[in-house]
Formats: sequence, C-alpha cells, structure tokens
Amino acid sequence: MIAIISIVIFLSFISWMYVFNIYEIDIEIDRQTLFANGVSSSVIELVPMNSFGMKAPFRNVSSKISFINGKELVDVIYQSRNRIVLKSKCDTGRVELKIESEYLLYPNKYDFEIKLPEAI
Repeated sequence: MIAIISIVIFLSFISWMYVFNIYEIDIEIDRQTLFANGVSSSVIELVPMNSFGMKAPFRNVSSKISFINGKELVDVIYQSRNRIVLKSKCDTGRVELKIESEYLLYPNKYDFEIKLPEAI
C-alpha cells in the first residue's frame, strides 16, 4: 500500500515538473503586414510550452500587451489573457507592440507594417 502511494506521488511530481509546468512562452503572430483597408486583421497568441516543447495542458499565461507607437492605426477587436486580435484602420504606418509576461525573461517588441492594398 505504501509502495502504491509512493509511486502515485512520484508520478504526480514528475508529470507536474515535465508536462504541466511552463518552461517558456511561444508567441504566435498570424501576420505582421496588414493592409489599410479597415478589414485586415492579425492574431497574436501566447502559448505556454512545457519541457517537451508542446503546449502545457490546462495552463494559461497572463500577459501585458502595450503599444509603443501607432495605437491610432489599429483597433483592438478582442483581448484576453493570452490572445489579442488587431484590426487595421484606413491609415498606413507602423505599429510597435511590447509584450510582457511573468514567464518571459525580457519584454518582446514586435513591429507591424500597415500598407496600402496592392492589386495583382
């Protein structure tokens, strides 16, 4: 009986350390070039990664996303703890975002270019 309890405790500890624990954050950006047509959008998602390089199950990441430049060029359509959706307005320019989280060593900076739609 003690051996079974010891094995369960050991397996629980190992699964927490390697499967459920967050080792890094992968920042996935749908696209970094938007068009100034009022319809173009980009999805930014923070994905918690475990030690096996897969998404950590049942874990979410809290983050702080702030604008450095160009806030007037985009609208924030949706924002949650680990996901943000940006939609461009009808002006061209550059948008700079800063993403901070407790699991990131340094804040990450991302540039989005908003340009005129091109005809092919």
